[in-house]
Amino acid sequence: MHRAGGTVHRCTPDERGRPAALCTDPTGAVFAVRQTGAPFRLPWTELHTPDTAAARTFYRTVFDWQQHDLRAERGGCTVLRPVGGGPEDGHGAIVQLPAHQAADGIRPHWLPYFAVLDADAAAERAVRLGGSVRMTGRPVPGLGRLARLTDPYGAAFAVIAADRPGGARPPGCSGPVGRP
Repeated sequence: MHRAGGTVHRCTPDERGRPAALCTDPTGAVFAVRQTGAPFRLPWTELHTPDTAAARTFYRTVFDWQQHDLRAERGGCTVLRPVGGGPEDGHGAIVQLPAHQAADGIRPHWLPYFAVLDADAAAERAVRLGGSVRMTGRPVPGLGRLARLTDPYGAAFAVIAADRPGGARPPGCSGPVGRP
């Protein structure tokens, strides 16, 4: 981690005694890792950062993730997948943080996507529970319906409801978002 330019802030066992660490990558994005003994459970995450080249190098070095660059109408992204995984095994992406967002003080961050049955219902429930809606539910052709939300503590996340069996892929990238 340190040789790749990252920082480990804390390394302690989780509630079940498994190794866990709180870290920061060289672009300033905070993330946590832990050993679960189970397959990856979060269907999709995106790292939004102003320095995609540094982020690609860091995550490839630390986790040995395979990377595939995609072009899209909004600038594209780098899809991440485990070593030996095929295109259907993508679990996240590195996305360019727009300059205007960085100028507005938005720092590098990971945006998790949660697969849900109904994005609008999930957004309504989040608001009832003290969260807020950053982007109302909108259809993404060929993908599903997407909403971006914030929890009561300010953490950003997204929900997506697939419009077809087998899941959907978030806008701008082609990694799968699994079935709810």
